[in-house]
Parts: sequence; C-alpha cells; structure tokens
Amino acid sequence: MNKHDFKRKRFGYGWVPVTASAWLAVVAYLAALVLSGLLLLHDIPSDEYRAEVGIYLALVAIYTVVLVAYTRNRGPEPKWRWGKRDDDDPDADY
Repeated sequence: MNKHDFKRKRFGYGWVPVTASAWLAVVAYLAALVLSGLLLLHDIPSDEYRAEVGIYLALVAIYTVVLVAYTRNRGPEPKWRWGKRDDDDPDADY
C-alpha cells in the first residue's frame, strides 16, 4: 500500500496535506515567510525598503520551490480533477 503525505485535491490542480508531517511542512513554510519578513523589516528606516523587498521575494520563491519539491516527492503525480469519480484512488485522491 502506497501512503502519501499529500493527496490530490478533488477540485483543481495540486495537493492537500493529510498527515501530521505534511501539515508541519505547510506550517514551517508559513512560519518561514512570516519570520523572514519580520527579520528583514527589523531596524530599517521606512524609506529604504527596495532591497529588502527584493530579498524577501527571492526568499519566497526559494521557500515555494522547496515546498513544491517536497509535495511532489511525498504525494502522487498531480493532475487536473473536477469532482469525485468512480476510478479515484483512495490512497492518492482526496
């Protein structure tokens, strides 16, 4: 039996976290986004945000690529779905 940490969404394209480790990965992603923003904004005058915004956007891109790579590794191959079907795999489809 092939257990996945993420399952395919019922509507649309992508994954849904279904295990504790998958939810932990999503929470860690969100925490990294918030903490990066807070650390970059600490002790910066309000008129000097240009470089920090670029750094933050680069970090967001890196964090997102890491999360998507993790979900692709720990979940089934993504495909477009629009509702429940009779041939859905209960181990792969939510």
